Order: sequence, then C-alpha cells, then structure tokens
Amino acid sequence: MVLPAIMWLVRPAVTIMPDCISRRVVLGFTTLPIPCAMLLNVTASKAMPPASLAPNLVDRGPESADVLKWLERPWFHAICGNHDLMTWRRAMGNPIPDVDHRAHGGGWLDACAGDVRERIAACLSALPLAIEVETPSGVVGMVHADFPYDDWQAIHGATFSPEDEDACLWSVDRYRMQYSQPVRNVRAVVHGHMTLRKPAQLGNVYYIDTGGWQDAGRFTLLDLHTLKWWPR
Repeated sequence: MVLPAIMWLVRPAVTIMPDCISRRVVLGFTTLPIPCAMLLNVTASKAMPPASLAPNLVDRGPESADVLKWLERPWFHAICGNHDLMTWRRAMGNPIPDVDHRAHGGGWLDACAGDVRERIAACLSALPLAIEVETPSGVVGMVHADFPYDDWQAIHGATFSPEDEDACLWSVDRYRMQYSQPVRNVRAVVHGHMTLRKPAQLGNVYYIDTGGWQDAGRFTLLDLHTLKWWPR
C-alpha cells in the first residue's frame, strides 16, 4: 500500500547509534512489558545486555498504552513500525485511509484520555524510520519490514522516496521472493514485521519476528556483535 502524499517522517529519518556499551541486542515484534522482562532476565543470567531496539511497540497486547513509560527508559530505543504509524496517525485525527486500525489491534487507543493520546502521537511520530548501530564488525541497520534496495546507502540519498519509506514499513517482498542478494555497505539489516516460526536469514538480512505476542509464539533477541539469535 502507498500512503497519501504526506511526508510524515521526522528528519533525520535515520538514527545513528555508536556502540557505546559492551553489547547491544535487537528484539522483534513486541508486546510490552513481556519482552522487557525477558531482557532483564537474560541480563541477570549474563546471556545478553539490557539494550533493545524494538519495532512495533503497540497493538499486540493490553499494555500498549504503557509505550510512553518504556520509551522514557534510556536503554530502550525503537524504530517506527507500521502499527506505530497507524497509532499516531489515528491519535492525531488523521487515520490512514482504508486501514482499520481497530481491526489490527488498535482498539486500546479508544480508552486513552485526550492528553495521553496526544503524548502517544508525539512520541511515536518522532520515531525514526531506521536505526544504524556501529559495532566492532561494522554497521548494522534496522528497518521494520523491508528494505527496497541492494545498497544500504540508498536510505541516506536524496532520492529515497515516500514509496521507499512505505516499503520499509509494510513490504514483505524480499522474504516472499526469498531474495538472498546481500545488502551492500552494511554488515547486516534486521527486520521484524514478517511473523515466522523461527528466525530466518537471507544473505545479510535477518528476520526476527517470531510471534512472541501470540500464544504459540516466542520472542527472539539478536546479538548485534555476533549476529546470533537467542533462544536458539
């Protein structure tokens, strides 16, 4: 789907994060606070550090309204997912045409007071389209759903279009086509969005949404230093 001609992204659309702690992990599709408790548990066991970059913070559980609390935590960073977009657009009274946010898990927003809806809209609309994390082995890039180019530098280019931004939020083309050509000029690219039974890898592109918000699913963490996922 292509959104109306509206440049909704806050610039810069890419947040660059130095690897300023011992290690970082990235988490797939999240329903708060379950994965955060998971992060704290694995940290206590020294298996993983307490740092998360999580796409889609809302619409997958009754704790969606707690998104503000988690975004205030200094170790918790997020990119914008399609559910985050649906939420802040509707919270601002400008829902995406022909998309029923309530039917996609967004009914919780109706119970939020007006000032809370405004704060949620402000926070989610400020999320970047992508995050880059500098690791000792090279940059790891993260966008929610897909990346429509074979060169990561395209996301920094002036010709990166609203249609390209749309693909980053909604597309599953690379996975459906099983396109394994590596993305150049980046060590790895990490996606959520495409819910799978177990993590998958196509070239240097990793898919880590394993349906932890579903009864039969689980959450997956990816260590950005080793590119190993947990649990295995």
